[in-house]
Amino acid sequence: MGRRARPALLIGLGAAALAAALWSVGVLDAWERAAWSWRVRAAAAPSAATPTIKLILLDQASLDWGSRENGWSWPWPREVYAPILDFCARGGARTVAFDVLFTEPSVYGVEDDAALGAAMARTPGFVGAIFLAQGDGTGTGGAPGRQGGQRLGPAGDAGWTCAGLDEPATADLRQALAAGGATVPVAEAAPVSGALANVADTPDPDGVYRRARPLRLLDGRPVPSLGLAAYLLGEGAADELRLEPGRLLVGGRAVPLDADGRALLRFAGPADVHETFSAAAIIQSELRLLEGGTPVIDPAALRGCDVLFGFSAPGLLDLRPTPLSRVAPGVALHAAVLDDLRGDGFLRNAPAAAVWPAIALLAVGAAALVLAGRKAWHGLATILVTLPLPPCSASAATPWAGGSRWCRRVSRRRPRWPAVWSGTTPPKAASAAS
Repeated sequence: MGRRARPALLIGLGAAALAAALWSVGVLDAWERAAWSWRVRAAAAPSAATPTIKLILLDQASLDWGSRENGWSWPWPREVYAPILDFCARGGARTVAFDVLFTEPSVYGVEDDAALGAAMARTPGFVGAIFLAQGDGTGTGGAPGRQGGQRLGPAGDAGWTCAGLDEPATADLRQALAAGGATVPVAEAAPVSGALANVADTPDPDGVYRRARPLRLLDGRPVPSLGLAAYLLGEGAADELRLEPGRLLVGGRAVPLDADGRALLRFAGPADVHETFSAAAIIQSELRLLEGGTPVIDPAALRGCDVLFGFSAPGLLDLRPTPLSRVAPGVALHAAVLDDLRGDGFLRNAPAAAVWPAIALLAVGAAALVLAGRKAWHGLATILVTLPLPPCSASAATPWAGGSRWCRRVSRRRPRWPAVWSGTTPPKAASAAS
């Protein structure tokens, strides 16, 4: 071994070990989250499926319109949602998913709930919402929910089945996916056709939503998330789920899962990357069509599309921080899941067996370059050159993985395999330490 090779090797390996130690105790987490958000913004690009996913948002302008023009206070009468559903059905939407919980009887009476239930029944591909509590590891305990422990009932049973739930290899994953209880809609406001799906999820420790659970288990029964349920209904693939160690198979697609059963989202862009309509404009359009007038929005804009309805008005308390926005509507997360299922697929974490040898190699190389320098500024220049290598390498690999920011022609289908996603802070720390 050469005179300078041995010190470079020792320094590089020591720097890599230091980076690993700092990473394991969470010292680098804050920096990694900032780098993560930067990379997500750089790599975000619409998929071929993005134009087929539409959002209808109950925004502040809609609330103001309802109060000013109709005297509606909050909560709105539930029969008000019927024109939204009828407009989607009129336009030929493939599925309509509601990110709204109707777990208490309407303050306007049972007839109000019944009017909403009737609208759900005449809407093809309707997906309603339930709230699954965090599990206690068994799927039978935990918080029972507001409906006296009532579980997912026949009113929302779309015949979900999932293979692999009785296999020993998936025992740990099943435990992570187990829900502690369900809060379900009142009977009158539950869909008699279509499906019910889970809308609850948990953020990362810093409160940002980067991942989502596409599937939960309630008393051993599979319950898809809102985005997955819309995908399954739209594809007619309710029986094409299979749980395997580290992944969920959805038809011919594999969704990589971490130990907690969460999938790493590949964001197509901020919430408005999906065409968005206000609830007020949709309601006005349907009412005008019923009167023989000209709608504000052409219902043909929804033909063959998946439509998701949710809240974005700040006072309705359904705003969620994502790597792209601190105040994204909660329904945008379900849209991201659906987009990943229909589009370019989810991200997956790079295996540690490949990441840490690469970090050690980078650290050894940086140490060798520093030791090869004859002057002090040579070492400083080496540090400045090597620090950007990890994020630049990740960005360069993004097009290969199917998520290039420059590939914005959504009509062009890109590779369907999942992109590999690795932290960039540990290699930068190792490079700097060496």
